[in-house]
Amino acid sequence: MSNEILMPELSPTMTAGMISRWNVAVGDSVQVGDIVAEIETDKVTVEFESPVAGVIKELLVADGTGDIAVGSVIATLAAEGESVEKVQSVPELKVVGSDTAPAATTTQAETSEQTATSAPQNLMAAVPAVKEEPAERLVREIKADTKISPIARRMAFQSGVDVAAISGTGERGEITKEDIRKALGITEPATVTATTAVAADYQFDVTRELLPEFEEVALSGMRRTVADRLSKSSQYIPHFYMSVDCALDGLLALRQQINSQNENEKKLTVNDFVIKAVALALKQVPDANVMWDTDKILKFSDVDISIAVAIDGGLITPVVKSCLKKGLREISQDCSDLVNKAKSGSLKPNEFQGGTFTISNLGMFGIREFTSIINPPQSGILSVGAADQRPVIEDGEVVIKTMMTITLAMDHRCVDGVTGAQLVNRIKHILENPLELML
Repeated sequence: MSNEILMPELSPTMTAGMISRWNVAVGDSVQVGDIVAEIETDKVTVEFESPVAGVIKELLVADGTGDIAVGSVIATLAAEGESVEKVQSVPELKVVGSDTAPAATTTQAETSEQTATSAPQNLMAAVPAVKEEPAERLVREIKADTKISPIARRMAFQSGVDVAAISGTGERGEITKEDIRKALGITEPATVTATTAVAADYQFDVTRELLPEFEEVALSGMRRTVADRLSKSSQYIPHFYMSVDCALDGLLALRQQINSQNENEKKLTVNDFVIKAVALALKQVPDANVMWDTDKILKFSDVDISIAVAIDGGLITPVVKSCLKKGLREISQDCSDLVNKAKSGSLKPNEFQGGTFTISNLGMFGIREFTSIINPPQSGILSVGAADQRPVIEDGEVVIKTMMTITLAMDHRCVDGVTGAQLVNRIKHILENPLELML
């Protein structure tokens, strides 16, 4: 009996995924650990490694097929001794400007029919007909300074789409994979998911006739997940908030001294100090270093801090692991690497799963103070505002200091108000006495 490759569960919230691209074809030999496909989850696009070895017998879903349930069979491997004729893999992309799709050959039609017949019942409707690509592919040059995400760049090269004719909809005009799909005329089939059903519980009616002209923007899998999880967090987790102002003059002086003495090293940021300060404060207030788990409370011995990063289509929280065991320099490097991976869409599941506490920093946008929604199943999140000069009363005198407002949100089911107050004041104390971070 042949082995099967199943749609993997690549994140705790993943219920279905999309095959962005197959990296193998029928007849290819694969070993355990070989990258066989790129799978788009509700959070990121991940390179999927084969869990088994063998020869690819069938690919049961085509490139671009979405809403494939976790655990569904997506490919089969030939049984021992079974021969499989190698087939040239053809991506399901077309050249922009082609008015009509070329007719499929008899071989392809038969292959498509056989694949559909052998596919699991719940995938039958999801498998589109395989299209033949033109014999000569149009490959256009993409200039080095073009603002385009790595995945979109690869898609553009594969399809020959002219990126110069595309207006990017991403951050600061960056061309995204959705822009490439739109240029290629690829649309996702409308599906009803569990998230959609849940969203209906708290959806408000929209009277479109009374609104100005608008454009509908389809929800990405990530945006659906963010909407669902944060709505549930706001609804079911009893948040309480508390804010304090921190004087940063000492921290900024120490940071400048460290950076000036290590000119060839990556510069430390205020956020690096905040991450380490939060980790140390959670160690000093262990009753706050917890998580609610149905009928029990989990109490942690270390601190894994999630950092909120805005990317195309939503928000993701890569995790800086074992912060208590790392110095400022290592935390800074980890943070920089994770942010770069998040923005390029190359985070691995173990780099954004887990986390015991989250930090959201909007200081770079000049936001003085804000509150955040707890990232479930965690029990705490710190909102970090901008550092600016403010008048402060000290010993009866008005002095100018660099101040930063931080706001702590905690889950009242497992953290009491006094414990939360102790935690936010420990964070304040450490930030105002940054030499404690060196001990």
